[in-house]
Amino acid sequence: MKISTARSAAAAILTTLALTACNNSNSPDQVSAPANSKADSNADPHAGHNHAAGEHAQPPAAEQPAPEASTSDATRLFAADFSFAIPEGWTQQPASNSMRIVELAVPSSDSDPLVAAFSLAGGDVELNINRWKGQFAQDEPIRSRDTLHLAGATIHLIEMVGGYRGMGSGEPTEGTMMRAAIVERPGQQNLFIKMTGPAEAMKPLADTWNNMIQSITSP
Repeated sequence: MKISTARSAAAAILTTLALTACNNSNSPDQVSAPANSKADSNADPHAGHNHAAGEHAQPPAAEQPAPEASTSDATRLFAADFSFAIPEGWTQQPASNSMRIVELAVPSSDSDPLVAAFSLAGGDVELNINRWKGQFAQDEPIRSRDTLHLAGATIHLIEMVGGYRGMGSGEPTEGTMMRAAIVERPGQQNLFIKMTGPAEAMKPLADTWNNMIQSITSP
């Protein structure tokens, strides 16, 4: 009986040890999740992607192409109390004589470069227009005349065509056109803008001239 009891006790001990070892082998502390498991991907949603060389990688903001500079804002010329948009291709240059304050050189395919001269002068508007008429051989060289009210100023636009002798008394140069604008400045000298040249070279510049005058602003 003692031998049987001892054997039973030993068997019970071995069974207990076997069960304990089995339980230890299934402990959660001993289980490792696979490297590409769902738990890993949730912890790092970018795992496995090379952003430096990836197909959808975006360059840094500093490397983005710079937008082209806007060309809508034209360079402006300042004369007296006003400014004007300088037409494309026209170039501001210093005055060629003391009677002018500034000039615009105007390229022309039909003649030597033309010049739009800006100057200040006194005298009545009609007096100056009559003076210009006297520089032509024709009794009535005025081709068109208009009056605008822009930038708080009254502007007189004149266009004359004919044989032009200027302030001299020599033979007139036929087929000459003059475009001029008088910007009134009450109580001060008026602003004159004048351009003279061969009519064939001046005709294509009509819209450009008008646009320049109509771009007037008073800073």
